[in-house]
Amino acid sequence: MRKLLLILLCAISIGVTLWYGRLTHLEMEKRSRQIKAEKISESNEPNFITTFPSITKVEGGRDWEDVIQNMQDEEEEPNYAGEKMTKAEQEKARKQIWAREKEARAKREAERRGKDSKLENRLNYLYEIPEISWVRFDDNSVYIGFTSIPSDITLILGGAAFFGNKAIDFGVHVYAYDACRYGPTTGGNFFRGATCRHGKVKHY
Repeated sequence: MRKLLLILLCAISIGVTLWYGRLTHLEMEKRSRQIKAEKISESNEPNFITTFPSITKVEGGRDWEDVIQNMQDEEEEPNYAGEKMTKAEQEKARKQIWAREKEARAKREAERRGKDSKLENRLNYLYEIPEISWVRFDDNSVYIGFTSIPSDITLILGGAAFFGNKAIDFGVHVYAYDACRYGPTTGGNFFRGATCRHGKVKHY
């Protein structure tokens, strides 16, 4: 009976040893395949310097890395999708940009003329004030030339700024000039002014 038990224990020990050895062998094979795959992946990546380690300089003493970088910098401009554009596509894109800029300028000019027209229509009463020699409208600004300073000049400037602000729903600046020194197109230094934004008038 003891002999039979001893034989059984030996058989179990041998089986366990074989099973553990098989697992170890499979694990080593799996690791070996992983290492081979990593080496193949690294070898597929082109690297001019590592492929030809003895050639690291070109004529003039420049590094190959600098040459490659310059070649990349000289590539054609990418389009909006990140792809290369042909010369025809680049010219077409430039024309489209110019057309949009021209359209935007025309729109801004139309808005400016619209503001000028609204301001002039609302503030045409300024021409009836005896002390006023000329009035010029430019976008959201009003320039007024006075031959003499009326006693209610603060009210005139503030009223023009207020009514102009209501007319175009935008901030309006009104400037008073000495008409004896400056004309409507000569420019110069104003001696008084008023600004109105959101219905609130500020004098200066």
